[in-house]
Amino acid sequence: MKVFLYEHLCALADGELPASLQVEGRAMLQAVREDFGRLRGVTCVHLEGSCTVPSASLSADDAHRNAFLRLAAEADFTLVIAPEFDDILLKHCRWVEEAGGRLLGPNPEAVALTADKLALSQHLACQGIATPPCRVYREDQPALEYPCVVKPRFGAGSQDTMLLSGPGDSRPVGMPCEALVQPYVASVDDHGERSLVWIDGAFTHQIRKAPRFAGDAESVTGPYPIGDDERAVAAAAIAPWADRILYGRVDLARDDRGAPMVMELELAEPSLFFRFGEGAVERYVAGLTRRLAR
Repeated sequence: MKVFLYEHLCALADGELPASLQVEGRAMLQAVREDFGRLRGVTCVHLEGSCTVPSASLSADDAHRNAFLRLAAEADFTLVIAPEFDDILLKHCRWVEEAGGRLLGPNPEAVALTADKLALSQHLACQGIATPPCRVYREDQPALEYPCVVKPRFGAGSQDTMLLSGPGDSRPVGMPCEALVQPYVASVDDHGERSLVWIDGAFTHQIRKAPRFAGDAESVTGPYPIGDDERAVAAAAIAPWADRILYGRVDLARDDRGAPMVMELELAEPSLFFRFGEGAVERYVAGLTRRLAR
């Protein structure tokens, strides 16, 4: 069995990225290669930037796309590791489908929805699932309700996410993309944001994350028991994707009345915090192995 491992930073031509990012990309690719190397009968291939050199008749983008399509078509499965912003992850997932290949990892439709935080908020609201109200932020917006959170519409983690406590706080300018504003949910200060990890058809464990904004380190504790109300809301959020994905995560917080609501639906390469979930790794491996054998 051949698996095409695509790591976006490694696939870019030399000189396109800072050396520090190239080191991170190679470390990520090496870790994945070692994991798949433990599977009997699996051969891995990957795309290096040196393999996508443009020519007089072919641009760098076309050379990259052609090389990707060829490897995806030749492989039994493709694993795509790429940033969500600028539709990079979505584009490459769709290329796999275009090549007639099979994806290991994020479903393209799920990527398209969850990468766009405004579309996700609207989707959840239309499904009757509680989530903080979210709207487009303008730098010249005259009035805001404080405290509030301003964050990029397209982004990963807490990158460029800011808490504004009052009118005296400096407003963000020059966001890398359209920004959104939503109320700050006070319960994250004590109860915390709770992440329910979903693997192969079931929620396996829950952790607590402390509030995190641009520049903050991640703080995670757990595991914590999953409440019935938390499980019900998280299950409703993930239900449309349950038969199409191997793993996912639903981040919850409690509103002023103490009811859980969805803060994020993470379906495109989320952190799964395996060390907090007894049996979670084994469940993931079993689900992955079953998919590889199809």
